[in-house]
Amino acid sequence: MNILQEHYVNFPYTIKRILFNAEAFRRDYYRKFGEYDKIYDSINFNEIMSTFSSHKRTELLESLVDYIQKHVAFYRELPRVTSLGELPFITKSIYIENQKKLIADGVNIKHCWEGRTSGSTGMPLTYLCHRDMVRINKVYQEKFFDFIGVCRGDRMARISGIKIAAYNRRKPPYWVYIDKYRQLQLSAYHIWPDTMAYYINAMKNHKVVYGSGYASAWLFLAEYLSLLGEKPPMLKAIVTDSEGVTLGQQKIIEDAFQCPVYQTYGLGEVGQIAVQCSEGHYHIIPTLCYAEIVDDGNNILPYGERGEIVLTNLVSFNTPFVRYRTGDVGILEEGACGCGWNTQYFTLIDGRTDDYIIGNDGRKIGRLSHVIKPATGVLESQIIQEKKGAIRLLVVPGKNFNATSMDAVLANAKNYLGDMEIKLEVVDTLEKTERAKIRRVIRKI
Repeated sequence: MNILQEHYVNFPYTIKRILFNAEAFRRDYYRKFGEYDKIYDSINFNEIMSTFSSHKRTELLESLVDYIQKHVAFYRELPRVTSLGELPFITKSIYIENQKKLIADGVNIKHCWEGRTSGSTGMPLTYLCHRDMVRINKVYQEKFFDFIGVCRGDRMARISGIKIAAYNRRKPPYWVYIDKYRQLQLSAYHIWPDTMAYYINAMKNHKVVYGSGYASAWLFLAEYLSLLGEKPPMLKAIVTDSEGVTLGQQKIIEDAFQCPVYQTYGLGEVGQIAVQCSEGHYHIIPTLCYAEIVDDGNNILPYGERGEIVLTNLVSFNTPFVRYRTGDVGILEEGACGCGWNTQYFTLIDGRTDDYIIGNDGRKIGRLSHVIKPATGVLESQIIQEKKGAIRLLVVPGKNFNATSMDAVLANAKNYLGDMEIKLEVVDTLEKTERAKIRRVIRKI
């Protein structure tokens, strides 16, 4: 949320509520315009997940490939092809360099949602998604909620990185109620032992029915409930996004909140494209996305082998993301699953479980990709904590690196982390896992 971003966190609660509701109306211009309800009513989520055919997928891919070669400058300039596999992979760097050419002819930019993400590698990216794609992704999100027993209009508690209160605020509220969405929006950055009871009581007082948002935040609250034996709010389900937790941690959340937890997978650029089933697999919604797995040499790997996840959005014709390298590592399978669905699915998505750092006041602070977003020309970034009260912020510069933009990054870090010593280091490479995956956050204490 960008409305008066520098100052609104200190506004009175009533003013914040007005601003958040105004933002909700703005977002619905992209999410729920036109025949949204008609599209919603036409989709049977379980049937699509259970019976979608490879023939139908081939038709969707052929239609997409044909369209972008005719109407998108980037692809029109390439040699003509007949199949997806003949098209090049798109990285963040390629997208940034060719963004104007990756918009279909005649598209009104006012109809495109502008998003910004740091992604799994820490490289900031500003991207455009046409609202046709945003709408259909929202439809499927609500259809999944309906499938797991959550009704449209049920009150939701969402915990995410939207700034709600100044970091050093010691008294609630750490939330804002968004009337339009019937959503209690809670800060992910004010959860520590002394405030957790406020979060739980806020959910109870607002009579929320289900939860969503950062898995790490729900895990912190679950650990609190389990430790003190507190009674949780009565929730039908919790659906997490943006990051992952282990299956063991997922079970902790389920036990503490006494409801099922479903993890999802997606990126801001392509939307939420996979949902977890009862077997713990991440099933790709087949009408939204097609996945491939590649090795370091750009070779397509067979099902069952570990490699980088490459995604093709099947509904984003006007702002295409085709063969988009995510930087995430996973294992992809296809076929019948024990849950009854018959789609492509991930048995593993590596790199989605970030560590957290410990603040001076003892709070656990996770999901810190927001910190680097103001940067210009940063290829990769990483936060390392080696002692309490201090972190190292490492950045790998690109050819357009703007050192001045790091002042905004440091100020942003203070907003999320509070009074901590933050040492900025410009480096050539970052510490990686044994699988060559960059972890955004590394805690060594």
